[in-house]
Amino acid sequence: MKKTILSAFVLLFMGMVVCAQVEPLPTDAQTAQQINAYKFNANDLFTLFNAPTNFVVDVQDDLLNKGTEVRQVHPQGAQLLTDGHNQEWVFLYAGIKSGLPVYRIMNYGFRRFLTAGAGDGAFVTTESFRMVNQGGADAQLWFIIPTSNDSHILYIKSTVSGVYLQAPDNTTAEFERYSCKALSAVTQQNAKKKFVLQTSIIKLKLNRTKLSVSGVDANISIRPRYSENIFINIPGGNLANGANLLSLRQSPFDTYNIKETASGVSLYRISVQDRREKCFMRYRSTLNPEHDGIILWECDEAHRIDQEWYIIPSIREQDTYIIINKNTGQALTAKDRETANGTLLIMVDFQDGENQRWVIK
Repeated sequence: MKKTILSAFVLLFMGMVVCAQVEPLPTDAQTAQQINAYKFNANDLFTLFNAPTNFVVDVQDDLLNKGTEVRQVHPQGAQLLTDGHNQEWVFLYAGIKSGLPVYRIMNYGFRRFLTAGAGDGAFVTTESFRMVNQGGADAQLWFIIPTSNDSHILYIKSTVSGVYLQAPDNTTAEFERYSCKALSAVTQQNAKKKFVLQTSIIKLKLNRTKLSVSGVDANISIRPRYSENIFINIPGGNLANGANLLSLRQSPFDTYNIKETASGVSLYRISVQDRREKCFMRYRSTLNPEHDGIILWECDEAHRIDQEWYIIPSIREQDTYIIINKNTGQALTAKDRETANGTLLIMVDFQDGENQRWVIK
């Protein structure tokens, strides 16, 4: 497994500059060529261990403030009040910035995303894939760049600030929050910005009876988790490019193929069973960009950026997935959780609602 170091520039949140100095990459970083030669796979779960502190990166999971602060905590599995998934992370490849791969970093327990920038410089999680206030989507994009001397040791650096994910200065206290710090020349400070990938936990696998990395799978139905008798459907059976926004409809339903793309890193295209050259594509609404929809379009290179999807399994719900557009980080959503024929599919920020959870079988 290759190593990763994160680079970041200037961080904006609620109109406020939080940390404002662009720093160079560490001297022990891999080269850009080495970093680009490997991209993390969204089917892998990781823990992030900071060696000087003996803590892992953890998302708060107690009775009062579940899924909020990013803290240092001793490694732990399932306990009385937590199932341990709040210490597991997924890296979602989101393209290239400044010549390096960038990722959204999702906490698997809460399915929320590491976001740069509270007013005090702390790192927080948010229910959205992208910030809807000033700061924008880049607040959830990170460089993950390995060190040159150990393939499992990496830095995590925001793309919109010159700062790194930093273990708290008080390294002896559990539950201290991670902070926003520039790269220091001091060895111990550098060490507190390095995180060791623990790759020995589990592999996050899609349901291989239906979602195969080896080729096209046929006769897959897709329905929202909240209803058993309404499915994704092609209005009027019209397969022309962009003819209709896809919607939900009661049986009989259409069937689809799901195939991993040439881009790899667990990205998929979804196409019509009898017309495999027609793919699900995000439709960009000029009137209401926060409610982009889904259309069918020819599966081609020109539109690939809007035709690639992450399909992420649920922890506790069999055959249930979230479907995330790689280009925007937004989630496939059944509008207003409706069950009527013609319910529109829209693209909005992920909130982990039942209308954003899909049964694929």
